[in-house]
Amino acid sequence: MSRKEQTRRNITKKENILKILRIFLIAALTIIIFYPPYLQGLYFEKHVLPTQIIVFTVFIIFLIYKWLKNDNTPFFKTPLEYVCLGFVIVYFISIFAAVHTRSAITEWLKYCMYFAVFYMISDLADNLKTKLLFLWTIIISAFGVSVIGLDAAFGGNFVRILNKFFNQLGVKGDLFFGLYSNNRIHSTLQYANALASYLMAVFFVTVGLLMFYNKWWQKAILGAISYILFLVFMLTQSRGAQLLFPVVLIILLIAAPKENKINTVTHVLILALPAGIISFIINVYFVSGDKISKAIILLICGLILNSLIGIVIKSLGGILQKINWKIYVALLAVVILAAGVVGNYVINSSVPVELSLMNSEENKTVSVSKEIALRPNKDYILRFEAESKMLDEKPYSFFVRIYSKNLRNILFGGSKLLYRQNIMKTNGLEQIDIPFSTQEDTRLINANFAIYYSGTSVTIKNASVIDAETGKTVKNIVLKNKYNLDEIISRFQNIFLQRSLVSRAIFYKDGLKIFLDYWLLGAGGGAWSYLYRQYQSYNYNSNQAHNYPLQLAIETGILGLINLACLVIIIIVFYFKYYKKGNSDNISAIIFTSIAALFMHSVIDFDFSESSILLLFWSLIALFNKELLERLLLEDFKMLSIKRKNKFVNANSKVTVYIGITFSIITLYFSSIFFVASTYAWKSFVSLQDNNIDTAINMMEKAIKFDRFNEKYVLGYNPIANRPDIKVGLINILFIKNDIYERAQKRGEQIPDLDLYQFQKQLSNVDLYIRKIEKKAKNNLFLTTDLANYYFNTGEIDKGLEFLDLAISYYPFEPSLWNAKIDVCCQLIATYFNNGDYKKAEEYLERCLNAIKEASEINKNNLNPFLFNAESVELLQKMKYLKDNWIIKESCDVNSIIHYSICDLDVNNDGIPDQWKSGNTELINVATDGNNLLITSFGRAFLYTNYPIIIEQGKTYQIEVKTKDDLQYLTYYIPGIMSKAMSFTREDGNYKAELLVENNPDSNGNQLRLYIESDCVIESIIVKEKNGI
Repeated sequence: MSRKEQTRRNITKKENILKILRIFLIAALTIIIFYPPYLQGLYFEKHVLPTQIIVFTVFIIFLIYKWLKNDNTPFFKTPLEYVCLGFVIVYFISIFAAVHTRSAITEWLKYCMYFAVFYMISDLADNLKTKLLFLWTIIISAFGVSVIGLDAAFGGNFVRILNKFFNQLGVKGDLFFGLYSNNRIHSTLQYANALASYLMAVFFVTVGLLMFYNKWWQKAILGAISYILFLVFMLTQSRGAQLLFPVVLIILLIAAPKENKINTVTHVLILALPAGIISFIINVYFVSGDKISKAIILLICGLILNSLIGIVIKSLGGILQKINWKIYVALLAVVILAAGVVGNYVINSSVPVELSLMNSEENKTVSVSKEIALRPNKDYILRFEAESKMLDEKPYSFFVRIYSKNLRNILFGGSKLLYRQNIMKTNGLEQIDIPFSTQEDTRLINANFAIYYSGTSVTIKNASVIDAETGKTVKNIVLKNKYNLDEIISRFQNIFLQRSLVSRAIFYKDGLKIFLDYWLLGAGGGAWSYLYRQYQSYNYNSNQAHNYPLQLAIETGILGLINLACLVIIIIVFYFKYYKKGNSDNISAIIFTSIAALFMHSVIDFDFSESSILLLFWSLIALFNKELLERLLLEDFKMLSIKRKNKFVNANSKVTVYIGITFSIITLYFSSIFFVASTYAWKSFVSLQDNNIDTAINMMEKAIKFDRFNEKYVLGYNPIANRPDIKVGLINILFIKNDIYERAQKRGEQIPDLDLYQFQKQLSNVDLYIRKIEKKAKNNLFLTTDLANYYFNTGEIDKGLEFLDLAISYYPFEPSLWNAKIDVCCQLIATYFNNGDYKKAEEYLERCLNAIKEASEINKNNLNPFLFNAESVELLQKMKYLKDNWIIKESCDVNSIIHYSICDLDVNNDGIPDQWKSGNTELINVATDGNNLLITSFGRAFLYTNYPIIIEQGKTYQIEVKTKDDLQYLTYYIPGIMSKAMSFTREDGNYKAELLVENNPDSNGNQLRLYIESDCVIESIIVKEKNGI
């Protein structure tokens, strides 16, 4: 064989290898694009890590493929590629400033994965066939997600079949769950808002593809798919995404080719219209729970209709495109006006609402209410027509209550009563006017109409709010919508004053405070979940900031924000360069629009926390990037406009490939060891369940060896996502082993010396782990609480308290942490007291009671001040009693104390003692001056214990009330225990009573009431078991 022939064969062989590699890479990318949405959106690490391993492995093969191709072009060709790499760099930098190293590494690995997928698609989608393959993969994946979500809404028969199928393949439990709840479709992403964002983006891609194809069957298929996607999009009932849809449509109008703008928008609107209308009807069936068969028929009819629309819409769009744009402007104005008129009519169309207990034998409240946004500090009139009936004489036929809500009420519940009126039977249909005034902080008023007595009914209609000054109607109140759209309308009415939006505004405010403290390099991936509790304005739980730019800023600092700004600017600038050159087509415009839709929704929610959504985002950007590469000249990319020698370019490209392979191996290594460690940790949990303690220890030690960044494998992790009460770590297992040994020794069993030696060695290793973990505890609530528990269990109480105080500083608004501190202090007090070390006991006594002042101070910065829980108050009462009787401390029986007044216990700073509440604020008010309870009474009324008193049947209790002055009337009453209120006797200047508990008390405690009819100052209230001293 000649050298020339050999060379030719080698070239052919290499070309065949490259061809096989290319087919493999495209197939692998297709799978990577397809499956992530089905695994809970790749939100959880157990799904992310295997995906990273697959992606990094494929990327290494891709880089080898690129090296074999001997590609002489620069590795980075467009600014988008540099920006995508920029995210990898800023997340890598943030690792060194991270509040939690492992979370930062995990987030960095995610962005390495996004970059790998982005770059491979940008490189491999070099022909129309491959681009279409990737787009079809995105569409089919979203279609499957939608079908699963719809099936779940219809009962989940198909989902059950799928789960059984995957069970047979070895999957434990249900792979698909949480798909439909609260009348909203969540599907496999398990978050309705993220699903809505995802489907909106893919819906636009589907429309673009439908416009591309010419064959009728292709259009019919895509028309049907677009229907399912948009129907499920509507059934997510995501207000943010649905309000964003018209904005995205405007972006599409701007981005579409000049000669095809109307045609493109027409496609979107007409394809969305059937699904939009049918979704409203189907949703009513879902809410009512009946007529499901009709819903299925509607679903099928809409599917057929959209298929037909997909076939004929091109002709209609083409005709509409030829019409002069001025006509469209006029038509658009008419449509907007008509839509406004029709929408206003539909929203405000009401029917009389009837509340009836005519056929009921029991009294119960039946009501209807409506919230209306009104101006603060203004006079209004609630006007309505009512016809009420009564079968026999009742105190009233119906009643009206008007409540005021400020921002705090919107967030945390509650309201202030502005007006109440009980109304007797009307003489037929009567118009009723109720005047009321809003307060200075009023944001909403709630008009509530209700009946209570059996044999009564009322019909109400034409309700409205009138401006008392001008007499003009301010708001028409629709108590019942004519078209049964009350639930949908309520989701959008007063949207800027709804709890979700107000709370997110507070999230953003708190997040900005975090960013300002970590503005340069950020606090690393996952930083929000570790830091937000220190900065929160009230006690909320949210592991995400609900705003991607804000979360990025917190995690990567100003560098990440600059990189994100560059991404947005580059996409916009280069698209319009592309557009001006006349290169724009429907698919590129649609891809640009879909990218915009995903990004805009990420600003108001946390959908980018689901890796599948960011994978879609970067996949679309990659296709967009490939269009830029193909249609724009190098001169258009100013960053690459400098001249390069071919030799340099070739060498630079190869070096970059080598560097890429090296870094890919590093990322693959980290993903793999994290995944292997999680596998060993799970095996440890399984072994523990099987009572195989030594194997469990061995498996967990291997998990720690592979993943030294994960402190949870030492201190305890949650193997079951929805069971936070189950924790497994090396320490937990060793404690179990210690208990086994102790029980064995008590039974007189001899434990082999080798086993004891091995156990001591394991404990020593744990001690070394703990010392290392302590250094990582800063800003980490989870580590500090786990360390505190560890030291409490090992008898190092002072060190445990040190970490508990640290935990409280990281989560100051959490009552359970304060309870833990108080409980530990009380245990120490008891220990030192019983050992005769009164000085040490007194020291911890002061520390325990000082928690009241500390919590009160913390609550000054809390929008929703917390109260101590009942267990904390019970302990504080005993300690306060001990302190007040320290002189006779040796004879004090704190265990006899059931209630002991702590007049300075007002941790929520509302001026009302936390232990007591007013039974009727119009008749009696309770306040505190720090030393006494101040009672202001306007008639006979009662105050009652805010925390239940725990009493036992058959025991006798003493109740003692000490007042500054004599009272004309003072009685006590315990509902469920006493048949009536009983009087006190006056002894030694105090009011005293004894109570023998004859009835069985409530297991959760009972309420003690004190009835008073005059102003007084109460110095103390004591309830104790009679035998106590």
